[in-house]
Amino acid sequence: MTFEGQPVENGVVRFVPIGQESGPARHSPEIVIHAGEYRMDTGGGLQQGPYRVEVEVREKAGKKTMIDIGTEQIESDAEAVVSPPQYAGAASPLTYTAEPGAAERFDIDVPAK
Repeated sequence: MTFEGQPVENGVVRFVPIGQESGPARHSPEIVIHAGEYRMDTGGGLQQGPYRVEVEVREKAGKKTMIDIGTEQIESDAEAVVSPPQYAGAASPLTYTAEPGAAERFDIDVPAK
C-alpha cells in the first residue's frame, strides 16, 4: 500500500461490494495498514465479485487524545487523515475484483489528488 509513491505507515482500507444491495453482506471491516502492508483476516476473505476500495492514510497529529477501547478510555496519539477524501468513501474510484483462488491482497497506490 503506497501513498504518493511511499509506503503507508498507518491507515485503514475497506472493501465494499459493488452492485449488491441485498443479500448477505460481503464487505470487510476496516483493515489496518501498517508499514505499507495489510492483511485480510476476515473469516474466509472476500467473496467473488467487484469491490470499491476505500482507503484512509493517517499520520500522527502530534498530540494525544482519549480513545474508548470498550472497557475503559486510554490515552493515544491523535491521528489525522492525510489522503484525499475522495478515496475514503462511497465516491472512491479505486476498485478490485475478487476471483476464485486469487490472493486476498493486492497492491494499492493512493494518488495525491
